[in-house]
Amino acid sequence: MHIWFKDGAEKIIDDLTSQGVLQKKLNIYEHSLTGKKCIILEVEDINQADVLPFLPAIPEDIIDFVTIEETLEAERYLPQGVYRHDGAELVAKNDVSIYPSFFGKGENIVTHGQKVSIVSPTIRKAFVIYTLFRQGKLSPEENWEPK
Repeated sequence: MHIWFKDGAEKIIDDLTSQGVLQKKLNIYEHSLTGKKCIILEVEDINQADVLPFLPAIPEDIIDFVTIEETLEAERYLPQGVYRHDGAELVAKNDVSIYPSFFGKGENIVTHGQKVSIVSPTIRKAFVIYTLFRQGKLSPEENWEPK
């Protein structure tokens, strides 16, 4: 998960940290390709108690957008396509990856997954669309499934 910030957000985050609103200093990076400021959280960190307190304390007005990239490994795939909900967009696409065997011996390793990419104006909306998608409560606005 990347949280991308508007210009001037770094000062606001520093002020919130010094005031104790944010309990931990967030490491803000400058993206090497875009030059935009962001923080990076691994998606699995979202369920860890030490990360959750920071997310609601980040003011939405300093967030430009939020992106999440994840590969789901599941027995049941949801329909491929573009899903939209409340200003957030999720793209789901099935994926097969082939990795060479270890030390060149044995069979290649084949993994099946569903790549999910989310772009959202807020953290909350990113989690809402992700949750609704995983629960099967959304239908794709652009369905990419073969007919």
